Amino acid sequence: MKIAILGSSGEIGARLVQHFLSQGKDVVAFSRTKGSRLARWGNLEFRSINLFDIEESKKKLEDIDVVVNLIINKNLSDGIENNIKYNIQLFENLMTVCNELKIKRFVHYSSLVALPPRVTNNELDNPYLYSEEKDWYDVSKIETEKIAIKNRAKFPITIIRPGIVYGPFMHWSTMLFNRMSRMNNMIPKESEYLCYAIHVDDLVKLTEFLIDIDEKKLPQLIYGVNPEKVSWNKYYSLHAKQIGFLKNLTLVDSKTIENHIYTVNNTDQTEEGIRKTSVKEFGIDVARKVFNKIPKPLIKSNIVQKPLTKFRAANFGLINYGKEIGKIETPNLWPNNFEAELFLTNGIIKDHHVGIDLGFKYQTNIIEGVKMAGDWWNYRVK
Repeated sequence: MKIAILGSSGEIGARLVQHFLSQGKDVVAFSRTKGSRLARWGNLEFRSINLFDIEESKKKLEDIDVVVNLIINKNLSDGIENNIKYNIQLFENLMTVCNELKIKRFVHYSSLVALPPRVTNNELDNPYLYSEEKDWYDVSKIETEKIAIKNRAKFPITIIRPGIVYGPFMHWSTMLFNRMSRMNNMIPKESEYLCYAIHVDDLVKLTEFLIDIDEKKLPQLIYGVNPEKVSWNKYYSLHAKQIGFLKNLTLVDSKTIENHIYTVNNTDQTEEGIRKTSVKEFGIDVARKVFNKIPKPLIKSNIVQKPLTKFRAANFGLINYGKEIGKIETPNLWPNNFEAELFLTNGIIKDHHVGIDLGFKYQTNIIEGVKMAGDWWNYRVK
């Protein structure tokens, strides 16, 4: 059985490749470029792919039995709406290719962002009550998920919605380590607000499980979330302890968090119901276009880096940085509106949500998982 990992140069994709190679499986890494993460393995079969060339893509995938898809285009230089259209068409093309090749199994990576940010039991029990967030990533994941469901009658497809994927090299751990070492983070103190965490190795093994499971048991949708109950308080605290910055965590009550959902959302609609671009989205879009036109040698200069740092800080909710961020020893980092909604999640994950009823076993608890992430980070920064 030959397995294709599409989007293999990303954080999770590279980890999948590493695992399958270690298991002696016949794996092919697919991406536009090989990238530094995949360059570590000399015995890896790599193929570049352009899914906008359907005939060429069929040749590249013609010997493949199983496709694991993590591809998503993150380039916003042509604007948010064009990016969403690009991702939808790319996935439509992939569905066409896989259907014509009669792929034996297709595992599609969606995301927990398909649900509204503040997840309750209602959303978990009704998984297709999609989020109304207008972020390009959320919309792209939702629309490609809908396309996957429509094509499920043609060949076996299952959708994974990963939660907060943490561990070595992972964005969610890297972001927390950076935040904890530089800023005072405001987190809800109540234990009932849950972080849907999963260590990357468990997510990789869940993917392998879905490839090997009997087709009759293959679920349409599964959450990549460890059922262990982990509060946001615990999740942040464990990361902070690993790098010695527990002092940079401030626990506040949930009402205070709600009062600081301060990012102004000027999204509006016309009388015909057509969505307008918000002021914030427009500003970010313009800023990205300007930044992408700056010659590369100038990007690292202070002239560019100082305003860029402030822009990033403002976008992530850092409102008290002053004229120079470096002058404040530990600036307060309040969550932006999306994060604040995440921090107020209280839906209870059940066994049938995460594959336990199918026989899958999660092996990495939060304490062990964060320690692995911390060991990697502490070695990396020395």
